[in-house]
Amino acid sequence: MSHLLDHLGVPALWQGALLLTALCFLFALADILVQPELDGGRKLLWGLLALALPFVGPVLWYRLGPRTLREA
Repeated sequence: MSHLLDHLGVPALWQGALLLTALCFLFALADILVQPELDGGRKLLWGLLALALPFVGPVLWYRLGPRTLREA
C-alpha cells in the first residue's frame, strides 16, 4: 500500500496518519460489534458514526460509548 501512496506523492507522515486512522477505526468497530449491551440498531449507528468521522468517531466511541454503557 505504501508503494501506491509513494507513487501518488503522499508524504510518509500522512501515510502514518492514514494507517493510524484505519487502525483506530478497525479497533473501535471490533469493540462496538462485541458489546452485548447494544442492540443491532445502536451498533449500526455507532459503526456509521465511526466510519463517517474516521478519527473522531472512534475517539467518541472510546470516550462516550463504553462509559455510558457501564453507567446505565
